[in-house]
Amino acid sequence: MARNNPHDSIQDAVYRAYEAAGGLKATSGILNLAMSTLSSFSEPPGSGKRSGGLGINYAHALSDARPEAAAVFARHFAALAGGVFQLIHTDPKITSLLSHCGIVAKECGEAQAALIRAAESASAKNYETAEKECEEARNAVDEVIAIIRKQRGTA
Repeated sequence: MARNNPHDSIQDAVYRAYEAAGGLKATSGILNLAMSTLSSFSEPPGSGKRSGGLGINYAHALSDARPEAAAVFARHFAALAGGVFQLIHTDPKITSLLSHCGIVAKECGEAQAALIRAAESASAKNYETAEKECEEARNAVDEVIAIIRKQRGTA
């Protein structure tokens, strides 16, 4: 938190976005604004100095240049809306959180069904299929665990 700004204030979010984008100097270069101007955007309200936060056009430009800054703003505004923002590093087949959850559920369901078939018939072929389905489910779950660990490191 910068300059004794209230936690989760817009000024605190602006400061954290600067940090996520590489710091005040890097942000200055991205937005083509003086560091002193950027610094004033993170002044606490009522400080006697010009405060008011980073303009939405600048917030958009910074977020476009540095997605890490966009994540800071997304978390801030999601909290104001009573929700949460969860960054998901996706591959091209994943288009939403629901899609991602659907893939994990599908893989785990297929693994369970294959295990049941293998236990019922005790055939070698069904056991091989069950093993393959379990590996696919494990891979899907491992991807989710990697995402969670990465997010825990940046939270």
